[in-house]
Amino acid sequence: MKTRGEGLSQRTEAFIATVTQHFADIDELAQVVIKGHLLIEEQFNTILQHSVLHADQVTEANLRFYQKLQLVKAFCVSPYGDGMFDLMALMNALRNGIAHSLDQNKRAEQFKRMKIAYLRELEKEGLAKEDEVLLDHLLFMMAVGLCTGFLGRMEDEARATNNVNQRLLAARRKELTRE
Repeated sequence: MKTRGEGLSQRTEAFIATVTQHFADIDELAQVVIKGHLLIEEQFNTILQHSVLHADQVTEANLRFYQKLQLVKAFCVSPYGDGMFDLMALMNALRNGIAHSLDQNKRAEQFKRMKIAYLRELEKEGLAKEDEVLLDHLLFMMAVGLCTGFLGRMEDEARATNNVNQRLLAARRKELTRE
């Protein structure tokens, strides 16, 4: 009969083996996905802050990535928006899969869907052949680059619109103080 100490030791050894297995190699894809996700979310934050009159309320709302994505999409005027936002939603699903599950099959399926969406966006420019052979983490980095470039244009538009809105608001406030 095993004593309590022996059973705990076996569980501890099993736990150490599991942890060692998951930390044995540096997971380049996981690192790139998490950092790329953060870069995209930072651009969402900037776009949203420049798209409203009271930016502090956007921060106060404490929105999740997907909610921010939907709001930024609502401000998009680009004809390429739908495909780009679908790609970013799939990138978010991959990030969530990596952050909340160790299931490698699920992760592989999520990456495959994201890769298909990314290559579809590149195909519009005739560039898909070059990127379809990249290692997964490099392909994801390229997808982040595509998304941040797209969002950069949206950010420029949001800043310009915000400038006009702030001037209109200042003029309206001035008008109201005279009444």
